[in-house]
Amino acid sequence: MTIVQSTSNGSSALDLDKFFFGDAFKEPHYISTKTHRFPPMEVSECEDAFYLSAELPGLTSEDVEVFFEKGSVVISGHRKRPEGNTAHRVRLAEIPYGEFSRKIQLPVSADSERITAEMQNGLLSVVVQKKAESKPRRIEVS
Repeated sequence: MTIVQSTSNGSSALDLDKFFFGDAFKEPHYISTKTHRFPPMEVSECEDAFYLSAELPGLTSEDVEVFFEKGSVVISGHRKRPEGNTAHRVRLAEIPYGEFSRKIQLPVSADSERITAEMQNGLLSVVVQKKAESKPRRIEVS
């Protein structure tokens, strides 16, 4: 399979026009995972913890690994290509298949001993608690 970088300007209507009426049937159109991060993620924090969410539609907890390494949370796994008709010629391929990995560097206040991960309906949620000494605390002035 040849990976061709998308030249889309982000307009989905334009992409659909090209697919149905333009160059999609001249040459297969693939989206490279090198230029598009997979899985898409959201990272936030509050006073007590860091929250990481990754969209992994179609995957289960058995398909994904989460580990903490040198101050980073690493999410990796494998998405298998569904078995299909081999006589079909692919004209548009934007769903990434195969191995994936994302590494999110966290501040030193992350507590590597207090991390939880849960997968529900294709959404991976990782919570990394902050170290107690990094949390703000009020100091009485006498």
